[in-house]
Amino acid sequence: DAVLLLKQMPSLEQALRVVWVDAGADVSALRGSLKQVENAVSSDKEESFKAALGDFHSRATAEEKKLTEEHAVADKGCLDLCAWLAEEVKGGKLEPEKVFAALHTFALALEK
Repeated sequence: DAVLLLKQMPSLEQALRVVWVDAGADVSALRGSLKQVENAVSSDKEESFKAALGDFHSRATAEEKKLTEEHAVADKGCLDLCAWLAEEVKGGKLEPEKVFAALHTFALALEK
């Protein structure tokens, strides 16, 4: 039953809108920005600035680490899903949004 299929995957429509390559690039950009903050903290002479920015950097780095770990888990999950569905990952480029779009189209076709 198509309605049951869509109910079992309530996040399917949102998942097909995520561009996985862009998500990875965003995580990398965040890492680069945190490196700039780290450099600013280590090179500045003003102690109050260094203390405040250093505290921010510590908290932000911890959050970035969690985000990186979550992204790696999601990446593995997407690879496993693609393998389970016998979807080819061309050139190591993972595009789960295409798999989710195909599943969504399939479920919508079943509704008709």
